[in-house]
This record gives sequence, C-alpha cells and structure tokens, in this order.
Amino acid sequence: IISSSSQYLFYAGKTKVKLSHKIKNSKLTSDLLVEMKKIHYRLDSIDCKLDSIDCTLDSIHSRMDSFSQSIGVINENYLRKEAAKMFGTDWAKQWTTKSIYNLVAQVKDVLPYPEDDSLLRKAAIKLCPHLLPVLKDYLTSIHTFMKRYYNIQSVAVPTTESYSSILKKYLAVVNENQPINYVHKYQLIRIKSAISVLESDDPKRDWEPMLSCEGPGVLLVVIAVKAAAWMKDRKDSTVLDFLSTIKDPLVEFQDELEIDMRGYVSMVAGHLVIQNGEAKTSLSALGAARKQMELVARVSEWVVTRITEDEVKSSVLITRLFLPKSEKPKRNNMLKSDVVNGVSLYIHYV
Repeated sequence: IISSSSQYLFYAGKTKVKLSHKIKNSKLTSDLLVEMKKIHYRLDSIDCKLDSIDCTLDSIHSRMDSFSQSIGVINENYLRKEAAKMFGTDWAKQWTTKSIYNLVAQVKDVLPYPEDDSLLRKAAIKLCPHLLPVLKDYLTSIHTFMKRYYNIQSVAVPTTESYSSILKKYLAVVNENQPINYVHKYQLIRIKSAISVLESDDPKRDWEPMLSCEGPGVLLVVIAVKAAAWMKDRKDSTVLDFLSTIKDPLVEFQDELEIDMRGYVSMVAGHLVIQNGEAKTSLSALGAARKQMELVARVSEWVVTRITEDEVKSSVLITRLFLPKSEKPKRNNMLKSDVVNGVSLYIHYV
C-alpha cells in the first residue's frame, strides 16, 4: 500500500485500485478496511468470471475449427460429385498410397492384363532396381546430415557392406548422446527395413522390403522424380548433387502420396496421357494443390516409363482443380488454364 495525505493505491490480484479518502493522521480506518475486503472479493469474483469466459471462448474456437473442418468435408464431397458428373465416378475417387505396388496399381491400365495381380507384382518389382542407386545416394546424404545435425564423429562413411550397421550406429549414438527427433527415427527405421535388398547380390533377391508399405519405396520414387526435375537444367548433375541441396533429407520427402481425385492413366501407341484432380474450398490453395497434382502426375509418368521399358514416346500431363463458384474471380482475365513445367492446369468453378 502506498499512502499519501489524500489517497491510497493498492493492488488486488492484477488490478490496480485507487481510493481517495481523507484519512486523519494517515491511519486506515475500520470502514476503509471493510471496503478494501469487499473490493478484494469483487475482484476475485471478476477473475473467476473472466476465467470462465476464457474457457467458453476456447470451447467456441474449438467448435468453430470443427465446424470449418466439417464444411471443408462437405465442400469436398460436393466438388467430387460435380467432378464425377464431368469425368466419371472412378476418375473422381480419392487415392492414397504407401507402397510401390499401389503406385503400379494406379497406372495398371497401361498393362496388357491390368486385373492380373501377379502381373502387377512383376511390374512393381521392375521398379526396384531403378531405386537401388537412389537409396545409396540417400544413405550418403543422411550420413552427412546426421554428422552435422547430431555432431556424430564416430560413424564412418557407409559402404555397401556396412549400411545396416551404420544405421544401427546412428540410432544408438544419437539415443545415447541426445534425444532423437521422432521423424528422423521413424524414417531411419523405414529405410533400415530395405537395407537387406541393397546388401544382397542375388539377382533373385527378395524385393518385398522395398515393395511393402513399411519400406521406403514411395519415398525413393519421390526423390527420383524431384531429382530428375532438378537435374533437367543442370548438366552433368547427379541425384547426390540434388540431395546435397536439401537441408534435412529425413523430413523433406513424402513417404506416401495422396490425391483428392485419382484421374486416369492411359497409353496408346506409346503416347501417354495422365490426369488427376484436387478439390479445394479456396483459390488461395492453388499453389499447394498445383504442386501436389504435378508431383503425383510426374510419379505416375516415372512409373509407366520404367514398367513399360521406355515404350513411352510422348507424355501429356493434365491436372484439374475444382473450386466452388463463390471463389470465381469477378474479372474477365481470371485464371482458367495454364501450363507450368510441362503440366497443364485447368480450373473448374462448380
């Protein structure tokens, strides 16, 4: 309490209260003490009410987030139905994959017997030898990253004979010295599952660790596709050169692919056509949607080119973004179609 001849300042909770009283001989009277207790009580009551309001606002925000998500799902379902009217139900189906086998199933229509599961498996196995060099370069880039990020000096550069032991050392040394990033550990375990394929010289080796959902197959395809795009305008560059530009190779690349609308893949006389689509509630999502559609289209192109043993003579990649009519810009020069990196984009306001 800070006193003066005519007023008192005191703090109750977080609130500064100023009282003006003429106090004889600068002594608190009993009436003033009673008044102060009442104010304390009222301020405590206000604090409780404010806490209650905060809880109510948090609840409202949570419900609004849930409501927004529900609206997003409703909009996506509506856009999917409109896309199905235009291009067919199968075209508008959502597609997700975590395995090379499913990558091949997505493009199965280019195969002579698309419903033959054994043929699909053989086609998936055809992709694996193309991924072994990518896996080696990826392990080398991981080694460089781990030494820098976790300050590991005791692990040697990996060789064909020591990939498995090197990964074990990464996990052991890091866990001993400091907590390992969860994503880093998750990806190291995923990669470790396919090391046996890399270390084997048997032409009839078991490719299952590379093909399965637990393996790094999809991740390696994504790296191969992104590296190819990066190397296109860089003469004599390599996958390892590309990986050296990545800040954190363990979190940079997707190990699964997803697209709102699977589209279709067809090939006639070596001329390949690939389509897919995304449904978004706002035009502001154009950039992210475009990147995702292009990546999935390029992955499908990469897969077809290798399982058909380079029968592809030309490729046409088409992506379609579906938006509500409310997002349609009110101007004549609005974006309806565009071509970037050889991939066509069409925007449908439905």
